Amino acid sequence: MKKLLFLVVSSAVVFATTVFFRLGGHKTIEVKLKKYPALYLVYQEKLGPYHEIETSIEQVENWAREHHFACDRTYGEFLDDPRTTEERRLRSHVGCVLTSPLGESAEAAAKLAAPFVYEVRPERDYVWAEFDGAPSIGPLKVYPKIRDFLAAHGAGQFLPSIEIYTINGSVVLTEYLTALP
Repeated sequence: MKKLLFLVVSSAVVFATTVFFRLGGHKTIEVKLKKYPALYLVYQEKLGPYHEIETSIEQVENWAREHHFACDRTYGEFLDDPRTTEERRLRSHVGCVLTSPLGESAEAAAKLAAPFVYEVRPERDYVWAEFDGAPSIGPLKVYPKIRDFLAAHGAGQFLPSIEIYTINGSVVLTEYLTALP
């Protein structure tokens, strides 16, 4: 019986340690103020759980591909605090970070129709962090550090954040941008 218990506990510890390292739980997070270049965003508005944004991102990626716009980076902008807002009422913008402006031409405007929105965010300072672990653990690993940074700078515990995802093979690099008021 003792051997079986030891085997079960050892297996659980090995499994948990493996998952922890594969997801990037061991990686350090640096949060700092950083000037970030202009963002050219094409997105859809989404209502509902933040962890269910993938389908909406894929729809915007498909739109970009059909209209010959590069969508090397995708993003989610999370507008509500999931700790205080009912999951079904969470608002987000999800889509592509274009590499260059969409343009002001009638042709470009005609390509963009509901439910897609285009927006340019000018260069500005953000509270910035970067994480090359699994985006799914960002709420547990990165956001507490961002909240601590915001609190230390008198900005409160929650401000809307943008997560920009860059996929390079099997590695996902996520940048976290939070604009101070």
